[in-house]
Amino acid sequence: SGTEIGQLAFAWANIETSGSSSIADSFNVSSVTEQNTDHFSLAFANAAGNANWAIAIDVEKNTKSFTNVHTTSGFDLRTDNHLSDENFSFIVFGDS
Repeated sequence: SGTEIGQLAFAWANIETSGSSSIADSFNVSSVTEQNTDHFSLAFANAAGNANWAIAIDVEKNTKSFTNVHTTSGFDLRTDNHLSDENFSFIVFGDS
């Protein structure tokens, strides 16, 4: 009973890792910095309201991946395998 009100994504992106990493397509993501082939730093174009947001990630390779350094301005993604030409995508839900 009643109307459910959902929240749209705060940010999302598809990241290409071949050569120098780049943003293939995105919303509210301003940059990707490849620290090395298993460590990427992502920055939001507009800051989140807090650092308590949720994220889902898809990596086009059989690898373990995790995020750390959650802040209002972005996060770091790390994998246990080097990404040389596999894309990864993510979507973030949280307060803006």
